[in-house]
Amino acid sequence: SQIFTNLSRSFEAVPFSEVGSITDADPQIALTYEAGTRYKMDKFEAEFTAYLSKVSDEFVYEETAANSGVFNLTNQDTTHMGIEAALHTNLNDLFDLSTGIDYDLSLSYQFNDFTFDSGTAEGKQIPVISKHVITSQLRVSGEKWKTALTVDWLPDGLYADNLNTLKTSGYALTDLSFEYQLTNALTFNAGVNNLFDKQYASSVTVNPDAGSGYISPGDGRSIYTGFTYTW
Repeated sequence: SQIFTNLSRSFEAVPFSEVGSITDADPQIALTYEAGTRYKMDKFEAEFTAYLSKVSDEFVYEETAANSGVFNLTNQDTTHMGIEAALHTNLNDLFDLSTGIDYDLSLSYQFNDFTFDSGTAEGKQIPVISKHVITSQLRVSGEKWKTALTVDWLPDGLYADNLNTLKTSGYALTDLSFEYQLTNALTFNAGVNNLFDKQYASSVTVNPDAGSGYISPGDGRSIYTGFTYTW
């Protein structure tokens, strides 16, 4: 097992692309506290981390008007806090399965509580970031093959404006992958992303106007296949 804690301070100057047009933006400075643990038991591996980051003069980009393509850069104080947790287990060991096939289960969870500490959006959630992110994967493997079923779940969706008046719906995406080792050097792989052809909003463009923003759709179902050769 392992227990750790970190204290870090960071500095970031105004991006070069903004220097010519922005003259009053200050550098961004953050102080971050982090503590967590990692441990490996007989049948489980797990880790847990909690963090708090106080950011002074964070760079905040807003589109000047809906779909204008022109952005302003401002400074606002923010707080980033949350947790990250992960768990992995081999189901063969957990349930004493004596088969020639391995079953591995992995789970991860992120809690993101990012808020504005100043400006007109004080106390509001920072947009574009989902508050909860849950990922699970079941991997099944034999002597020369393996397949994995992965589910990414964002139950809260994304805010599209700093005042939190426009929000996308939550969604879950399922991916399926397969790999077969033909020779020591040649591997065949295939898969399906967004297996159930879910319609969802993958990203948003932040707009200062309440109730407006640019919401981009995510990719539909896609199928891929290929070979990997190593030497």
